[in-house]
Amino acid sequence: MPADIRQLLLAAFEVEHREHVTAIRAALGSATPDWNDVFRRAHSLKGAARAVDLPAVEAVAHRLETLFERVRTNAQPVDREAANAVHLALDRIESYVAGLQDGAGPDMPADALSALGQCLGLPGEAAEEAPPPAAPPPPVARAAEP
Repeated sequence: MPADIRQLLLAAFEVEHREHVTAIRAALGSATPDWNDVFRRAHSLKGAARAVDLPAVEAVAHRLETLFERVRTNAQPVDREAANAVHLALDRIESYVAGLQDGAGPDMPADALSALGQCLGLPGEAAEEAPPPAAPPPPVARAAEP
């Protein structure tokens, strides 16, 4: 994709992502959030990130979308852990996009992905994972046979 077209797409994404993030934050602060709208916004954010080739933002938005799908179908509540994970994810998306604008390499939002993964109960995302297995002992030298 030519650089000038990519810059135009990124500029449009910057405006669109801000609208979605602002609306999701407002919904979380509402007494009666419209979870269908929140889900759609996460879905749109995911698609927009994919369109401008921002896989890190797409991955976070995908987990947000999954969480909001569960919330809107009453399969999962928005408890304190989920609300904190959503706010962290939105903060990381904003930081990532700001890093693109500054020309600095944006940080990967690994902590947001992990926090959302914990809320979703994804394997390998437990807060206290088992330690990695110990390294095998070094081989024992055998005495040379005569």
